[in-house]
Amino acid sequence: MLTNFHIFRISFISTFNQERYILANKVLVVEDNKYLAAQYRLVLNKYGFDVKIVQDSDDFFDLYLKFEPNVIVIDISLRYSPLNGIQIMRALVYDHKTEAKIIVISGDATALQVKEIRKLGVYTFIEKGSNFNLNYLIVNIENAIKHSQNEDENKNLLFHNRNLKKQIVNRHPFIGKDKKMVKVKGELVQLALNEKSIIMYGEPGSGKHVAVNFYYNNSPRFGMPFTQVNCRKLTNEIDYLLRHNQTTKSEIIDNKLEKIIGDNVSGIIHFDELANLSNGIQLKLAKYLLSSEDDPSIPLIVFSTSFSVAKLKAKRALNSKLLSQLEENIVKIPSLKSRGNDYLLLMTYYLNILCEQYFIECNIDLTNIDDSLSGYHWPGNIVELKNFCKNIVFGEKEVNNNSVIASFRKIANKKDCQNCINEVYNINGLKEAVNQFEKDYIITKLKQNNWKMTTTAQLLKVERTTLYKKIKQYGIEKE
Repeated sequence: MLTNFHIFRISFISTFNQERYILANKVLVVEDNKYLAAQYRLVLNKYGFDVKIVQDSDDFFDLYLKFEPNVIVIDISLRYSPLNGIQIMRALVYDHKTEAKIIVISGDATALQVKEIRKLGVYTFIEKGSNFNLNYLIVNIENAIKHSQNEDENKNLLFHNRNLKKQIVNRHPFIGKDKKMVKVKGELVQLALNEKSIIMYGEPGSGKHVAVNFYYNNSPRFGMPFTQVNCRKLTNEIDYLLRHNQTTKSEIIDNKLEKIIGDNVSGIIHFDELANLSNGIQLKLAKYLLSSEDDPSIPLIVFSTSFSVAKLKAKRALNSKLLSQLEENIVKIPSLKSRGNDYLLLMTYYLNILCEQYFIECNIDLTNIDDSLSGYHWPGNIVELKNFCKNIVFGEKEVNNNSVIASFRKIANKKDCQNCINEVYNINGLKEAVNQFEKDYIITKLKQNNWKMTTTAQLLKVERTTLYKKIKQYGIEKE
């Protein structure tokens, strides 16, 4: 049983769809034959279309701008018009960038005219002849409107898709103000805008995946397909297929790459760890890059690797033809250790994200603790820095500058301790090692006892005179 709500809902949806249809059913007809023009108006009005008729180009463009038609029906031969149908279409396509669907009707179009009509991208061409009827025209107009609506829906989907991808990319920003990073960002933006395939290399944990996202985000192809390919997995899959199929290795590689490329039309493919790609795959990709220049439908390729080009060549892990295709488009991602105080920017980002994630109050301004950390160089990579930030956050009710400084000091102390151990291990000879340990041990005890000789001697279980001799022997001075 239909309730009042259901009736209202059906009525609302019906009204909405009708309004949407009305908005999309405007047809502008360009026809200099008054009899045909009257027939068009009569039939199209009967089918619910909003119709406007013009006979020449003088009236056409003013009406086109005011009426904003969804479909334009136009004849080629306009005897009393300053511009013929093809000239009007050129202006629509090249000058006005029209989104209206154009239907051309003509009974005397030449082969060259038909060719140009197709080139202009009209929706369809209908030839006037004995088989021409208005019902056929109506069907084409309706199909053109549906096609236009589908395009609008696809544009909306693409817009939302791009927004979603933008949000994902923005969750992993390419952070850094160091000179090296500024240079790299500039290189990536330039290569992305020029739609160049590239090789990107850097130490493990230097942020290559984030750099790839940055490249994608700045490319005109942003929003188009973006696929990450694990090179080791791809090579293993091809090897497996080779062992279990009768086809040749070349055919297997072709099939695999065709599938990857076919799924990423006009997009970008990221091959992760170039060194794990077999020479055969690299050769195929080199040929692909050579044959795909200036074709916007062919996906761009980003190769990333943890090895420099020199090391790849030394390992024979880089195909020479692939290198020749990309040697002008090689970007080095600097390690975090070489980027000055960029680690503070990254820490600010990670700490804010983590505190938000775990509902912890975050009151940090790491720019104010530069002096406290001056001279300190982060020893690890970005992944290790992120884990360090997690350790700061866990178990805290609030994260502030003091907690960050305290965590850094713990690391610094561990580092100093490790340096001491390394120094001992580098000493040649047992006697020298024992002497170094004894010296460090005495200094530590003196510091603990505020350089009080009697107390320190008692703790060391030696005479004061012996302690004085050791201090003189090792050249220990009060700090």
